[in-house]
Amino acid sequence: MSIQFENISAMLAENPGVFSQPAAEELSRLTHGDTVCLFCIYGFSSTSGRKAARLLAKVTAVEAHQYKGILLSSTQHLKTVQAGDEITFSNEHIAAIAQG
Repeated sequence: MSIQFENISAMLAENPGVFSQPAAEELSRLTHGDTVCLFCIYGFSSTSGRKAARLLAKVTAVEAHQYKGILLSSTQHLKTVQAGDEITFSNEHIAAIAQG
């Protein structure tokens, strides 16, 4: 399975004020069972640039700033992953932490 996540930190550095990312303090408190929002890149277009879709994942393991998780959602744009698949991601990929 291959999936590429948007680097939210880099995107915000290039486009400040577009939206926000969780603060480092919030990210440091992530633990098993938390739900995060990630954006997976699924294509490129000469007219609109990179295309990305929002995915939700439940954190299953935390080691430093690296995470393992299970996808809670899928997207019709990406056939290689679906809900229930295990993924790995980093702090810079997290766009939001779901409140719950």
